[in-house]
Amino acid sequence: MKVTSARTVQGKMDDAKFSTAIDAAGHGRFQYMAFLTAGLIYFTCGLQSGVNAYILPSVKCAFQLTDSQMGILNALFLGGGCISAHIWGALSDSYGRRPVLAGAALLDAVCIVFSAFAPSYEVFAFLRLLSGMLNMAPAGLTFLYLGEFVGDRRRTAFSQAMGTTWILSWIILPGLAYVVIPMPWSLDVLGVRLQSWRLFLLMLLVPTTTALCLGLYMPETPKFLQSAGREEDALRVYRRIYALNTGDSADNYPGRSVATGAPTTAASANGHGQGVLQILARTLRLSLELFRPPVLYRTLLCCLIYFCSIFVMYGFGLWLPELLNRFELHARDHPGEREYVCTVLTTVNNATTSSQGDAGMSCGDASVVDPSAFLNTATVNGACMVFNLISTFITGYIGRRTLSAGCNLLAGLTGFALLYASSTMEVVIVSVFFTALAETGCIGINGMIVDVFPPRVSGVGVASVMLSGRLGGSIGNLVMGYLLEQSCELPLLLLFGTGVACGVLCCCAHRRYADDDDGDKDKGAGRTVMVAVVDSTGKESVIGRMNSTSPTTPEFA
Repeated sequence: MKVTSARTVQGKMDDAKFSTAIDAAGHGRFQYMAFLTAGLIYFTCGLQSGVNAYILPSVKCAFQLTDSQMGILNALFLGGGCISAHIWGALSDSYGRRPVLAGAALLDAVCIVFSAFAPSYEVFAFLRLLSGMLNMAPAGLTFLYLGEFVGDRRRTAFSQAMGTTWILSWIILPGLAYVVIPMPWSLDVLGVRLQSWRLFLLMLLVPTTTALCLGLYMPETPKFLQSAGREEDALRVYRRIYALNTGDSADNYPGRSVATGAPTTAASANGHGQGVLQILARTLRLSLELFRPPVLYRTLLCCLIYFCSIFVMYGFGLWLPELLNRFELHARDHPGEREYVCTVLTTVNNATTSSQGDAGMSCGDASVVDPSAFLNTATVNGACMVFNLISTFITGYIGRRTLSAGCNLLAGLTGFALLYASSTMEVVIVSVFFTALAETGCIGINGMIVDVFPPRVSGVGVASVMLSGRLGGSIGNLVMGYLLEQSCELPLLLLFGTGVACGVLCCCAHRRYADDDDGDKDKGAGRTVMVAVVDSTGKESVIGRMNSTSPTTPEFA
C-alpha cells in the first residue's frame, strides 16, 4: 500500500487551511478506512432503498394487501426522505457529520428490528416511513464525510469508487433474496408469525451495525472541526491520520495550528442548538431565491426533469421483482402458454389474492414467490452496472445533456415493447435495456444539475432537485399501485410516456451557469460590478453582479 509521507509537504504549517493540513497528514491507511466506513454506510442505504422490491410478494401475502397498499409501502420510504432532506443537512452543519451518521444508523437498526416483528400493515408502513427518513441522512452525507478526509487530488476518484457500492447492493439483494425468502417455514414469536421475509429484513442488521461500529470508531472530519472553530480537536484528528498513515508518532505531525472559522455552530460550547435554527432559516432564505427570476426557470425545469426521471426509475424498479415473479408463477401454472404482460399480471394477481385466505400457508413458499424471479432481477441489475460503467467513458465525448436526453428518450420508447412481451426471457431483455437506459440518463442528469445553478444557491438548488426526485419516486409508486388495480396498460403507458417526456425536457436544459455569465458581460450600458461576501472562514464568495446603471437590482451570478 502506497503512503504519501507528510515530510514531502514544504513550507510553514501555521494556520494551515484544510487542503494543506490534510496533505501534511499523508495519504494511506486512514483514507482507506474512511472509504470503508463511508462505503459500507452507503451500501446499507442501497440495501434499504431496494429491499421493498423483494419482500413485496411475501408482505402482500402476510398482510393480504392490495396493489395500491403495496404502492403506498414503496412511496412511504421515499416520502420519508422528502420530509427529512433538509433537516439532516442542517443538523450535520451544526453538530457534525459523525454524530448524524452514527445516530441515524443506530435508529435505523432499531427500525429494522421492529419492522421484522411488525404485527400489522399499519405498523409496518409507519416503520418504513421512519426508515426512509433515517436513510436520507447517510445517503446524502457519506460523500461529504469521505471527501473531508481526502485531499483535493484524490477526492473525485474516491467518490466515484464509493458510488459503485450502491449498485453492488442492488446486485447482492436479489441473490440474498433468492436464498432466504423462498424458505417455507414459519415460527410464532411474541404473537407474530416469523417467516422468511422477516428474517430477510433482520439480516440487514449485519451491515447496518457494522457500519455503526465503524462510524463510532472513526473521528469527526477535521474540515468540519476547523469550520466550527475547534482547533485543538481538528489537530488531534490530523495527528491521528498522520500516525496511522506514516507509522510515525502523532507528535511529529508538522502542523502546529490550523485556520478556523468563528465558533458559531451548535458544535461549539455556547451554541445550545441555536446553530440548527440559524442554518434552517438561512436554508429557507436561499431556497426562496430559487423561485425568483432569473433562477426560477432553471429551478422549475431541473425539478421537473428529475421528478420525471425518478418517477420512471423507482416506479418501475421497485415493481420489477413483483412483475417477474408473477410471470414465473404464470409460466409454472400454464406451461407452454404465451400471454402478454397485462394478461399475466391480471391473471396471477387474482389467483394469488384468492389463495391468501389459507392461514396455514407460508408466505415464502413456491405458491407465492418463485426464486427464479430474483435471479432474473439480479441479471437485470448486473447488466445495468456494466452499461453504466461503459457510459462513464463516453460521457466526455457526447456531453451530459445529450447523454441524459438520448438515454431517457430511448428508455421510454424501449419500455413500450414490454406491453408485447409474452415470455419471461422477453420481459428480462426489455427490462435490461429500459432500466439501463433510465439509470444512465439519471446519472447524466445528476452531473448536469450541479452546474446550472448560481454558486450562491447551488447547494439548496441541488437539494431541492433531489427532493423533487424523491417526491417523483413516491408518486410513481402510488400511481403504479393504484392504477394496476384499475387497468394494467394505463400505468405502463404513463410510465414509459414520462420517460419520453423526460428526454424531451432534457433537450431544453441550460448550459453551465458560468457559460451564461460570460455571454451576459456585454449586456447593459453600464459597468458590471461583482458582489461578494466573506464568510466566517475568511473565504470570499461571489454572490451576484450589478450593472452600474441599475445598482439597486443585483442579478445573481
